[in-house]
Amino acid sequence: MEGKEAIIEKIIKNAENLAESAVKEAENLAAEKLQKVNDTLNEAQKNLDKEIEVLKNDTIRHKETVAELEVRKLILTAKREVMDNVYLKAVKKIVNSKDYLALIEKMILKYAEDGDSVIISNRDKNSITPEFVNKIALKKGIKLVLSNDYQNFEGGIILSNKKYDKNLTLNVLFKEIKEDTESRLAEILFD
Repeated sequence: MEGKEAIIEKIIKNAENLAESAVKEAENLAAEKLQKVNDTLNEAQKNLDKEIEVLKNDTIRHKETVAELEVRKLILTAKREVMDNVYLKAVKKIVNSKDYLALIEKMILKYAEDGDSVIISNRDKNSITPEFVNKIALKKGIKLVLSNDYQNFEGGIILSNKKYDKNLTLNVLFKEIKEDTESRLAEILFD
């Protein structure tokens, strides 16, 4: 029996050695797999960090570009307001000048036709009278009527007849002048 026990003991010992060897091999394999997973995670984290940095930089550049465009838009709006004010001040200067009625007279003499109705602005109803219009009509040798239909414009006149109207308001005239001179004025003001 001694031999049997020795064989059993040898079998048990071999089984224990095999089990111990299998456990060590499994632990080594698990450690290798864990290391590969950790390496993969570390690489993925590095790639993610790079992508985040790229996205962050892209976002910053985009926001900077949007901010620059907004600043340019505000500057352009401010410049436009300055230029509009220049033209508005020019209109007001003409309307308030001592030569304003002479300008109106020249407009009527040049553009009025027989039978026209002269339409004026609300602000001119005390200075452009029927007598003023009749005097010019006599000078030109035509018949004109001062309309009681006052309009809301800065200055100038509208000559109206059955066929068409001639808009000689300062707003319209300065709009045309503005189209012709706006780029030059911008150069003078902002360069």
